[in-house]
Amino acid sequence: MSILEKIFRLIFSFNRSWKVFLQISFDSFLIINCFILSMAIRLDSFSFILYENFLLLNLLVISITIISFHYLNLYSSIIRYISNNIFKEIGLGLIISSISIFIFSKILSFQIPRSVPFIYLSFSFCFLTGFRILISNTALLMKLNDRKSVAIYGTEEWGRQLYSSLRNNVEYFPRFFIDENPENHNTRIGDLYVYNFNKGLEYLQKYKINIILIAIPNLSIFEKEKILNKFSNFNVQIKIIPTVNDLIDGKKNLEDVRNVSIEDLLGREKVKPKLELLKKNIINKNILVTGCGGSIGSELCHQILKNKPKVLYLFDHSEYLLHKLSTSLDFTKSKIISVLGTVQSEETIKMILKNNIDTVFHAAAYKHVPLVEENIVESIKTNIFGTYNLVKYAQVYGVKNFILISTDKAVRPTNFMGATKRFSELICKAFYEKNKSTLFSIVRFGNVLGSSGSVVPLFKQQIENKRVITVTHKKICRYFMTISEAVELVIQAGSLSNGADIFVLDMGRQIQIFDLAKKMVRLYGLIPTTNKPQHDKEIQIKFTGLRKGEKLFEELFLEKNSKKTIHPLIMSTKEKTYPIKIINDILSELKNNCKTYNIKNIEKILKDAPLHFNPSNKRTKNF
Repeated sequence: MSILEKIFRLIFSFNRSWKVFLQISFDSFLIINCFILSMAIRLDSFSFILYENFLLLNLLVISITIISFHYLNLYSSIIRYISNNIFKEIGLGLIISSISIFIFSKILSFQIPRSVPFIYLSFSFCFLTGFRILISNTALLMKLNDRKSVAIYGTEEWGRQLYSSLRNNVEYFPRFFIDENPENHNTRIGDLYVYNFNKGLEYLQKYKINIILIAIPNLSIFEKEKILNKFSNFNVQIKIIPTVNDLIDGKKNLEDVRNVSIEDLLGREKVKPKLELLKKNIINKNILVTGCGGSIGSELCHQILKNKPKVLYLFDHSEYLLHKLSTSLDFTKSKIISVLGTVQSEETIKMILKNNIDTVFHAAAYKHVPLVEENIVESIKTNIFGTYNLVKYAQVYGVKNFILISTDKAVRPTNFMGATKRFSELICKAFYEKNKSTLFSIVRFGNVLGSSGSVVPLFKQQIENKRVITVTHKKICRYFMTISEAVELVIQAGSLSNGADIFVLDMGRQIQIFDLAKKMVRLYGLIPTTNKPQHDKEIQIKFTGLRKGEKLFEELFLEKNSKKTIHPLIMSTKEKTYPIKIINDILSELKNNCKTYNIKNIEKILKDAPLHFNPSNKRTKNF
C-alpha cells in the first residue's frame, strides 16, 4: 500500500465533522490561489500581493464563498458519491463569490481589472470540481482494489449479463471466463478472455482468484456436483447466480449471487407434488400438529397453512419454540390456536381432541440419539406413552387421519431412540387392528438437512469457527433429504393410507458423512485434511469413534416387500401387526420400571419386545 493510499484511507476514516473541516480548508486554499492566479494572468505580475487591503479582500471573498457553499448544502454532500448537484452548487456559489470580488474591491478601493472575476470563476470552478472528482475516483479505485478477484463460469447470455453487472461492482472484480464450449475458447467478451477449463485452472493462481461465479441458472444437482468436483483441489469458493424464475420475477438481481450450499448437492431434482394429495386431509379441516416447534413440525405448519385448513392447532411443550413459530405464521387465512403442553398429559390431549380434530400430524418426540441414550425414561414417557395417549384418544374423539412421523432408525434399532419410535409404530398398527375408525399413516425417512439433529449445522459451525470437524467413523453413511421435500411427502403419504400403512420415503442414495464433510469444507473455499493443518486454508477432519447406539448404515425397510404407490417417491411396506393386548402388557411392565428408573429392566423389556432391538453393552449414567 502506497503512502498516498494510506493518507486517503486515514482521511476516509475521519468522522463527518473533520471531513467538512478539511473540505472548507482546502476550498479556502483553492479560492485564494485561484484569485491570485487570475490577477497574475491579467496583470502579468504578482506585485498586487503587496497592495493595501489585498489580504482583507481575500478574507471577505473566502468568507462569502464558504457561507454560500454552506447554504447551498455543498458540505452536506459526500464527496466519494459525487453527483450532478455538486456542479450546480459549486457553480452558484462561485457566481456569488465572483460578484463579491467586484463589490468588495469597490468598497475597499482595490483596483482590479473587470475581467478578473470571470477568469477567477473559470479557474475556481475547474479546481474545486476537479478536487472533488479526484477524491471520488480515488475512493472508487480503492474500493475496486479491495474487490475479490473472480472468474465467471459460463459465457452464454447470463454470463455476459453478469459480467456487465460486475464491471463497476464494489465487491467482485471479474478477471476471465471459463467455458466448456470449444468454439468460445481464446475469444474475448468485453475485455475478458475466455479459457477452457485447464487453461482457467492455470490462471486461478496467477490472478489470485478467490471465487468462481457460476453463471448458469437452474443447474441440475448432478451438474452442480460435477462443477464442484472440478475445482475440489483448489481453495476457491463456488457461488451461483439466482434461478431464472427469481431473475424474471424480479425477486433477485444477477449480482445477488449466493454460495453453493450442501443442500444443492445432496437434494434431489424436484418432483412436482400431487395437489389432490396435499389438500385431501387438510383443506377446510381441523388440524393438530404435535411437536410443532421442531424442525419437521414447524415446516409442517407452514405447508399445512398453504392448503387452507379451517383451524390449525399448534401443540408443543416449549414456550419459546411455540412463540417463535406462532409469530412466523400467517394468521389471516386460517384460524391458529397455540397450545402449550406435553403429549404425556392425557388431560391436555383430551382437551385438544374434543375440538373435532380431523387430522393429527404427530411429530412430537425426543430424537437426538445421544440425549435419548442418557435420558431413557423421559424419552419413553414421551415417545412411547405420549404416542399411546394420542392414538388412544384420537380414536375416542373420532379423528379421521393420524400421521406418525417415524425414522429410519426404527428399523432394527441399535439405540433407544430407534426402539421407542419402532414401538410407536406398533402402537398405531395395534390400535387400528382393534378399531378401524381412524386411518393411520406411519412415515419413515432419514436425516433432514438443516434440522437441529443434522450434522450439517454442526459442520457449518465448526468450519466457520475454523475448528476441527468431528466425524464419528470414516465409513458411516446416512440418508439425507431437505426439510421442505420431506414434509411435502409426509403430507402426501398421509393421504394414501387405507388402514395402518407404513410409508417409506425414497431417500435416494446414502451419503458418506466423511465425503459430506469434505464437500462442505470445499464449499467454503478451504482444503480438508485428516492431518494437522499446515496453513490457515486447511481444516482438519477428525474421527471420534461411533457413539452409543450408532450404526454405520441405516435401513428403511424391515422386510424386502416394498411396493410402489401412486407417488414416485413414496413406497409402502407391510409388516406384522401385534394385538393390542401384547402392546398393553409390555407398556404395563415399562410403566412400572420407569417409575423406579430401572434402566436394566427397561432395556430387557424392549429387547424382548417385537422391536428387533439390539443395543450395545456400553452404558452411561441415565435418568
